[in-house]
Amino acid sequence: MGQSTLLISQINPQTRSWTVRVTITEDIPTITCGTGSSKLKRYIFTDDEGNEVIALIFNNHIPLFGTNVGAIQSL
Repeated sequence: MGQSTLLISQINPQTRSWTVRVTITEDIPTITCGTGSSKLKRYIFTDDEGNEVIALIFNNHIPLFGTNVGAIQSL
């Protein structure tokens, strides 16, 4: 069975092989926490229905997104 494009509200723990089309509505600059040993990056994704998901990315995973992701960019 192929992937289907869904809205965020249609996804649940039993959903398999899916895709969501989202727009990045917020791209918060990287924050260094506490003693400087941890970094945090936050994105807010919104689908066509207005549902939001917040993505938190930590430490060595932050560079994996690099410049491939930017505010008001559709994925």
